[in-house]
Amino acid sequence: MIERNWRRLSDWVTRWEEVPWGPGTVAALLAAVIAVRNLLEITVARNPVFDALAAFVHYPLAYVGPFLALVLVLAFWAQVAPARVARLMALAWLLTLVPPLADLLLHHRREVPTIGYLAVDPADIGWIIVHFFDPRVSLMGTTGGIRLETGIAVLAAAAYVALRSRRVTRVLGVMVSVYAASLFFFLLPAIVLGVFRLLFPMTSLADLLRGEGAVFRGTGDALDDAAAILWLVPVLATLVAAWRWVEGRTPGDSTSGWAGPTRDRRAASSTSHGLFLAAIAMAGMVVARIIRQPSSLALTIPPYDYLAPVGLILALVFGSRLVRSGAMTPFVRLAHLIAVVALALALGRSVAIGLAVALLVSLGASQLRLKGPLAGAATHAAAFSLAAAGAVAAGWALIIGPEALARIPVEILVAALMMGLCVGIAGALFAGQDRPRWSRRIVGLLLLSILLGSTGVLLGGPPLLAVGAPLGLIIAGIWYAFPQSSLRPTAHWTRGLASGLVFFLLLVGATSNPTILGQWRERTSRVARLERIKGERYFEQGQWNQARSVFKSALEMDPNDVGALRGLGLGYIAQKRLRRGTHFLERALDVDPDNPQQIVNLAAAYLDQNRWSEALELIDRALSRNPRNLLAWLQRCDALDGMGRVEQAIVACSEYLELAEGRPGQDAAVREIRRRLRKLGASGKTPSET
Repeated sequence: MIERNWRRLSDWVTRWEEVPWGPGTVAALLAAVIAVRNLLEITVARNPVFDALAAFVHYPLAYVGPFLALVLVLAFWAQVAPARVARLMALAWLLTLVPPLADLLLHHRREVPTIGYLAVDPADIGWIIVHFFDPRVSLMGTTGGIRLETGIAVLAAAAYVALRSRRVTRVLGVMVSVYAASLFFFLLPAIVLGVFRLLFPMTSLADLLRGEGAVFRGTGDALDDAAAILWLVPVLATLVAAWRWVEGRTPGDSTSGWAGPTRDRRAASSTSHGLFLAAIAMAGMVVARIIRQPSSLALTIPPYDYLAPVGLILALVFGSRLVRSGAMTPFVRLAHLIAVVALALALGRSVAIGLAVALLVSLGASQLRLKGPLAGAATHAAAFSLAAAGAVAAGWALIIGPEALARIPVEILVAALMMGLCVGIAGALFAGQDRPRWSRRIVGLLLLSILLGSTGVLLGGPPLLAVGAPLGLIIAGIWYAFPQSSLRPTAHWTRGLASGLVFFLLLVGATSNPTILGQWRERTSRVARLERIKGERYFEQGQWNQARSVFKSALEMDPNDVGALRGLGLGYIAQKRLRRGTHFLERALDVDPDNPQQIVNLAAAYLDQNRWSEALELIDRALSRNPRNLLAWLQRCDALDGMGRVEQAIVACSEYLELAEGRPGQDAAVREIRRRLRKLGASGKTPSET
């Protein structure tokens, strides 16, 4: 009886594995279950409805990751093709509906807890692994329903592997692996934090999610989700690579290969293109960093400043493979598309503009099939040229921020265009299977030397001519040594990366010219005003986190932007962080000492801290410039009252009343001053009434 039922169960599982579902169908079923799960969480536990950026964390990334990981674990231990397991897993994924429903039953008389990530310190990871199923232990973000789901998943995985391979070691192995894979995604923020602590021991979770440094962070609400995308995408990329590895080592029919072959010449060539664009983007980042920050300013680099450049590199590499490689299977193409869109959202719209230019140009060029070698070479060169301009703009915007695309130095864009042109010509002349005649090679070498020599003069003046011309010969040598027909992926990667590094050296070398660097800094500093205006708008709407981020971005572009200094000062004071706010208001007054508004702002900060004499000195300074300044007279009344100089305080209050009578918007302040005058022993009348 047991044997017959076991055989029936095995046959039923086999039928589900052989259902003719492709990756698109499985993705649609997975998306439907995820949608229902989150609808339950919103209804039962009052989880929020996520915006576009957070949705990429909580839907495609945070759910697809565990799905792929569990499929790979089962495929490895059961020795079944991953695609077959994925079809069965799409059905088993209905288990994800268990946690919100179980939590509703377990907490029917009190508030249902919210499902989320485990908020723990990396040092506690080992303790949590041991006590995860202990009902006496409360773990923030992990509910009883989540633990129940994990336990069912471990038992179901053990049963599946037992059906496919009746070996106790494999059953035990899959139980441990499924438990580890489940906890890995629950603990992922703590794991990432632990990795950073290996290099930077003092890193906290706030540093990881919100640390502000050289890289533009965008609005305050998006910081956590942006950081999460930047570490989830590499995890997913690793899982897709692992899928290919497991798929190549497990038996299966012809319909079970979703990932495709591991050796693909077109994919390797696309990676070469992506690495070239990545090196161009890194050059834009480094130059933007040099321009924005004076060399004497020491800046602590937070974890985000390491994650964001890696995210930009991955976006360019994955994007190039997506638009240029025609041999991708739908499964791999979907994974690349999710990664590129998620990274573009995380890095911000200004970076996404540069990415879109680079990738769309590459897509258009890859689809053109022009006849004749000259037309093909021209198309190839033009595509590399425009894509390089988009890549350098993306790198520039990652550091400077949204408004900086309008102020990127034209020399940098033109240099990127010429560099891309050089690489495109080199690829057309030197990387084909049929080598051109020596006459054409010599013409190509001369053309490349002239182009890069001119680029050097454009960037840094005549001294860089001696650098640019030989670099053109180097590019030709790189493409000749690593031809397009090579089957070795390292040949393609070396060609693309080395070509991009040539531009990196040329562009960074131009910053050694003080005249050129000064001109670029002058143009970039003008962007601070645009950023500050945006921050003031956020501040007026009460969105302090966004305003603070934008004000700081403006100061990183121009440390002497008075409006940003004033905005930060007033914002911190509104948050009751008086010392911090006073520091920025003092800096604003140092930059603009004759502005009465700056004077009264700082005087108000001093009054809040009972620094009466310093405030009075500033108030008198403001009144000497504008004797009818209502706010200054009001502050003078407060300062003298605080110092106990009652008679002088009465005079100041009376002067304010005389000026404020009949002024629109002053009624409440006039009533308050009259009450104060009565307390001070005066009649509350103005000098003219007296």
